[in-house]
Amino acid sequence: INDGGKCKYYIKTLTIDDVIDETTKFALTNYPTLIAVVIPDEKLYCKQYGFIENENNDLQLNKLLTYIGNNKKTIVIDGNYNFENDITIHSNITLEFINVSINSEANVSINGIIKSDLRKIFDVSGNLNIRRSNNTIGYPEWFGAVCGDGNMNCENAINLCLTLFPTTILQGGNYYINDTIYMTTPNTILKGISNLSGIVMKNDNKKIMFVGAESKPATVNDFPKYFTVENIILNRNTLDYLDGSQGLHTQYVLYSRFKNIKCRESAKNFTINGVVSTKFIDCTSFNTTTAERDSSRTIIGYRITGYEAIGLAGNNASLYIENCNASCGGIIYDNSWGLNASGNFGLADIFINKFESNFTKIGIELSGNHLSTGDDIYITECVIDAFKEHGIYVHDFKSGNINISGNYVAPSSQASTPSNFGYRILNFKGNMSLTNNQAVCLSSIYCVPISLENCNTIKSENNMINEAGRAMRIENCSCVQANDIF
Repeated sequence: INDGGKCKYYIKTLTIDDVIDETTKFALTNYPTLIAVVIPDEKLYCKQYGFIENENNDLQLNKLLTYIGNNKKTIVIDGNYNFENDITIHSNITLEFINVSINSEANVSINGIIKSDLRKIFDVSGNLNIRRSNNTIGYPEWFGAVCGDGNMNCENAINLCLTLFPTTILQGGNYYINDTIYMTTPNTILKGISNLSGIVMKNDNKKIMFVGAESKPATVNDFPKYFTVENIILNRNTLDYLDGSQGLHTQYVLYSRFKNIKCRESAKNFTINGVVSTKFIDCTSFNTTTAERDSSRTIIGYRITGYEAIGLAGNNASLYIENCNASCGGIIYDNSWGLNASGNFGLADIFINKFESNFTKIGIELSGNHLSTGDDIYITECVIDAFKEHGIYVHDFKSGNINISGNYVAPSSQASTPSNFGYRILNFKGNMSLTNNQAVCLSSIYCVPISLENCNTIKSENNMINEAGRAMRIENCSCVQANDIF
């Protein structure tokens, strides 16, 4: 049989029930009562079954799929094959790619397992559907992304991979994009294989990455759930970013985690809107600030806000900021924050622990805008170093329950005059515990270590005030207990 010696056969007697198919059975010319039937291998190479490179192979594929039936087999894609009609690969079939790709103008559905190294294997202009339960990990390279190539725009490949696979893995280098990465499919993970895995935005007008829902779902339980982003650097290819530009923007998510994300050189490196039961762990915000650049621009490391009736008690419910950092390198801009949280409808269940801010005008600011409550907010064990105007600043809440404990603040040599504040509580009506904190004022006559203004029901106790050039300030307050150490 002229098959190049690639197949094995068994010989059987031809019966009236046998159908001669050139793909699976061959009549033996010299023995017309006998036929040779293919003994299928585990791996079936397309060329072996008549596929032709760079041509339409719809007929060949249909014959091969019919031949396989319900048996578990691997089809080896060993050439660049074109298809014009819709393709469906069932779950009993594994596709293994060898330096080639599937090119289809129609729809492709793959329910089986995909195996390939890191290169482009899909060029599909129709809809591509991949069964996520059988393919848990995907790579942007399969859709044309090239790590480390600044001339390549990889956003389409990354976005498609995030849609089709539960987990998308980035290699240890930069993927350059010209449009936003959208992560909107629940139960999705984006992960870098090392601390050097990065996404670089080339368009100054675009946010780098969006996670969640763009419009508000009907209820909290309808929020998209279980997003994870880990070990990723989000950067821009220029320091001249626009005011309002965003790095990572997450909105309306539930039960999600962001770990070891480094956002650099956006006006708002992290924007967090109306999230529930979500954690930011070991994340870093950084901006380069030099005298040569526009010092009037706004820089916010972490911008936290929300919307009406989100969460169990307000805008954000159980938002955790743990061991995160926001720093600027160079001079301190007049509109710069490490963390800024505000909301007209309330801030609730926010836990800021071991946060660090350096070289910003304000380290941590919580603003109620005179309208909202601040329920169950904890600021603990944070380090606010080299601030210009405020270390920790809480103001304009009509009610609330806030705990500020175990923190350290110190002003910069660039600190504001005539006054700057270590801990400032202004226009706060609620219950606050301000305990076991430390303020190091560097003997500055301009630094007010603790300032309580127009407040009620505050316990200020065991706060250590070092090198203070001015006294603690208490003005127009009621129900204040102060027992601090100077």
